[in-house]
Amino acid sequence: METDNTESKTTGLAAAIENLIGARRESDGVVTFNPREWPKFLAILICLLAGYYIFKIIMSLSDLNNYDFIFGVLFLLICACGLVWAVYKLIRDRNDFVKIEGHLLSYKDNAITGEVDLNTVVKISGKKDIKLALADQSYVVIKLSEMNFNEADRNALVKEI
Repeated sequence: METDNTESKTTGLAAAIENLIGARRESDGVVTFNPREWPKFLAILICLLAGYYIFKIIMSLSDLNNYDFIFGVLFLLICACGLVWAVYKLIRDRNDFVKIEGHLLSYKDNAITGEVDLNTVVKISGKKDIKLALADQSYVVIKLSEMNFNEADRNALVKEI
């Protein structure tokens, strides 16, 4: 199987942002894809602050009728459920990775771990997740959508394989 080992062509500010957010790290010939959690944490923090601000506004308005107050509080509770889910996923997926060391690809998705010899990979497919078709007619699915990978990280991983 042919692999493309070309380096990224981004420079300047785009390269700095890619380095801060991107998942690819290389050390001693080992390429590790482990998405950074801080952008997601920052988004959660901003949503919490916005929710607190809206809550303070709702509580400070004296001319707010009962229905508007209930609607505002229900809206905040629904948003809080989404934030709780995001925090849960952030904590659950924080140690997930895909590592390429020579011809060996290893991955960890929560409790699921595995290794694949890249010499046996015949085809790579999938939109959100990666499906590796192997020479022995079997396949391995790496669920990147459950590992905090975004589309740019997924594309970089496929290019590296």
